[in-house]
Amino acid sequence: MTDVTLLDSCNEDVAYLFNPEVGRLILSETSPSGAVRIAGYASHKRIGVVRRSVIPVVMYCEEQRLNLWIPGINVDLCSDLVRGKVRLAAPFIRVFCLTRGDQVLFECAYWHSGWRVWPDDGDIFSAVESVTTSPETVARTHRIWTARLAGQPFIDDHT
Repeated sequence: MTDVTLLDSCNEDVAYLFNPEVGRLILSETSPSGAVRIAGYASHKRIGVVRRSVIPVVMYCEEQRLNLWIPGINVDLCSDLVRGKVRLAAPFIRVFCLTRGDQVLFECAYWHSGWRVWPDDGDIFSAVESVTTSPETVARTHRIWTARLAGQPFIDDHT
């Protein structure tokens, strides 16, 4: 599979290339406006409160799939019925939990100030939570990114 072009979840002026086969997320040398096929969002997310590490988190459209990729986890949000949830654990400390039914697929704590407003206060985990609130929001997000990949404007009854 070829690399997928993604926008930074905090700054749409920054683009990444992501290789799903090896899980490599690298900064793109071309500007996002020049990229023809932008498939979703990505972030290098700093997780952990005491022992901190940086992981790539990627949400992108691929044909009939809306993929969420976190190291060791690749789920199709369109069919896997997963749910992301962000909660405030303490001032500036959030916990993200990704579940399928009662099964916890991924959980981490991380520092976040929440000073930004768009998109989803600059937190890709909050974006995942927003997208996974219902099957309708997952389907709508998939339609938006499918249209964007095809170079078409997205028109929806709710916009």
